[in-house]
Formats: sequence, structure tokens, C-alpha cells
Amino acid sequence: VGLFPPPPFFMGCRVFFLNPPKVELEFRGWLASVLAVRPLKKQVMKELERQFSNNFVVPNRLGVRVDQQSEIFRIKCPRPQGILRLRVVRAEHLLPMDTSWRSRRAESSDPYVVVRCGAERFRSATVQQSLFPEFGFEVRLPIMCAQHQVLHIDVWDADLVKKDDFLGTVDIGVGEIIQKVSESGEGAAWLGLLDKKGRCDKGRGRVLVAAEWRPLTLDAHASSPDDAAQVFAGVYSASQLPGLPEGTRYWVAGSCTHLATGRTTDPPHQLTQPDGRMRTTQMRRQPDPMMADTDEAAAHRARLQRRLEILQERGVPCDEIAEVLGVDEQTVRRHAGGDAHARDVQATERHSVMWNQGFYFLVSDAKQAVLTLDIRYAEPGNGLPGTSLGTVSARVADLLD
Repeated sequence: VGLFPPPPFFMGCRVFFLNPPKVELEFRGWLASVLAVRPLKKQVMKELERQFSNNFVVPNRLGVRVDQQSEIFRIKCPRPQGILRLRVVRAEHLLPMDTSWRSRRAESSDPYVVVRCGAERFRSATVQQSLFPEFGFEVRLPIMCAQHQVLHIDVWDADLVKKDDFLGTVDIGVGEIIQKVSESGEGAAWLGLLDKKGRCDKGRGRVLVAAEWRPLTLDAHASSPDDAAQVFAGVYSASQLPGLPEGTRYWVAGSCTHLATGRTTDPPHQLTQPDGRMRTTQMRRQPDPMMADTDEAAAHRARLQRRLEILQERGVPCDEIAEVLGVDEQTVRRHAGGDAHARDVQATERHSVMWNQGFYFLVSDAKQAVLTLDIRYAEPGNGLPGTSLGTVSARVADLLD
């Protein structure tokens, strides 16, 4: 990424897959016979593929900065080529999978649609008892490379008791679907459903799909049919965080108003709050080397003790001492009353956490959308949703000016 003449010759590198790769797994050794049992192997493969997609399949990627002066988000979070607005209108002649109580043969189905592209997955509502369902299901997909990314449209029959039945699928390149819809002259195209092995089967029916391609422009004030936009927020780090116990986890939850329709994933991405907000990874507070029993740590505590004494001798209020030294105010008060030692005060020293992670939000109205970042924490033994340390909000329109 970002070639230039002087060493190290490039800013950094990124690793990603445009489409989920086919993963094969072979067990060897004394546990091979146990792990190769079909249900267990299937579960292992499913988890392996999920973790791989969540880390290496777009929009996820691994980025490493080589030139330390380079912008990390240019490496880790490149801009998409454009947005594909996809609408699964309806389907017809689907396979009947549900048996009627009156007759002992399948007469209908309860179909729903799953749209997959890269690591993203979207599901429609279920249409009850229909072989000619009207879905009207719309999603908007950020596309990194229309020429090479593949779109999957799966049709399933929903069941309450047993596993859902597969009705058919469409696997088509993003560039190809854009071309097909354009050539149809009607803004939509019929696509025949294939079986699980990708073979044509006219008996499975077909789906009507509409698609609109919107190339990304960096001019926030350019003329556009609407005010839709993609908002990116990069979170570098946070400083002056309170000195909570060792092992405390910190993260940032991000949200934005006026999200475009069709941007609710199923299942939720691994980096989400229980309330659906996206979040950064959780960073733990590491052991402080200055708390160890070393000469360097002892010298640090001695300096802290001396600063406390000087400030207290001059009558500086405890809240101002805490602000100057970056420590907890209550512990400073306890120290002033003789109930705490310098080590206790040192344990509350404020610190910093670095994430270098970004959020993408596809919004329907950039002029009205409000972006909110919420710094949260969870002490050891506690999990999500955590406790808020504070939030910052800004109108997207103000950030563009």
C-alpha cells in the first residue's frame, strides 16, 4: 500500500479476501478419529470459517503499518469502489416443502431470502405459505471491487421444528448483475435458482432482482439523487482513562442515526454491543511495570510521594492534585488523611489505550445524521454492555465543512 521512493518503499500492507475462500480441514494424529466425526467436524469447520471471515474477508482485513509516519486508516480501511443497492423483488415457481394436514404431499413453503457478499449477511422477513412470494427486500452493499466480488442470493423455507429447507441459490458477480439489470432496460432481471452444487434446475424457480450501482465520490457537496453517504469514523486511541483494576477492558461503541435501510446484519457482527451498536475490540489494561518491586518502580513511587507532599504543603485542593498528577481524587483524599500510601495512589494513575480501528456507517441522509462514540469499560468478571465513561457526538454535516 502506498509505494514511494525512499525506504521502506511502501506505507504498509493489508491482507484480505474479496470472497470467502473454500476451506478444507484434515485431522491427523491420535485425535483424528474423534474430530473427524461428521457433526463435530462440521461444527469445527463452521467456527473456523466464521472466524476467518470476521478477520480477513471484506469489509474485514488485516493491516500492518511499515512506515510509522503513514496514516494507519489508509492501510487498514480503504474506501469502497461504490455502493450496490440491491432489491430482491419477488420469486416464482418455488419448490413446495411444507406438507398440508389434509393431504400428505408438499403443497407450499414459507420462503425467505438471505443475501451474502464478502463477510456480510442479510436476511429478509419470512413470507408465509407462498410459492410466489413478494419479498421487496432491499440491502445496500459497500463494494470494494465490482469486477471480482461475488453476490449470493439464497432462498430458504422456514421451519419451526426441523432445520430450514434449502430452496435454491443464485451466485453471480457484482459486475455481472449490474450489467444484466442495465441490459434488461427495466431496472430488474430474472435469475434462475441453482441447486447446492451450482447446477441449473428449472424446477426450483427464479427470483426477480433489481440493482443500482452508485460509484463513491469524495465530494461531499456534489450533486446527487439523494443525500445517501458512507460515513467513516476512525478511532485511534483514548488517553487519561481512569486507573481501574488491572485486567479492566476498554472499548468504543459507535452508532449513527439515519442508517440506510438494509444495513442490519444477520447474525450480528462479532464486534457489536447487545443494543446493536458496533464496537472496537476490547483492550485490557496491562500490568503496570511501575507497580513491580524494582528499583525503577521504587524511584517512580518516591517521585510521586514527593509531588504529593509538595502540593499538599502548598494547600492545593485534592481535586486539583488529582487533576495535575492524573490520579483518583478519592485516593488522594485518603492519602492526605493518612489512610493510603503512595503505592495506592500510583495504582489509580490514568493511562491510555490504542485501538486504531474504524467504523463504517451507510446513512440515508448525511445532512441530518449524527455520529456518536461511547467509551466503555468492564472490570474483570463483568461483560457487555459495560459501563460508559463518556460520549462524544457530532453532526456529520459539521464534520464535512
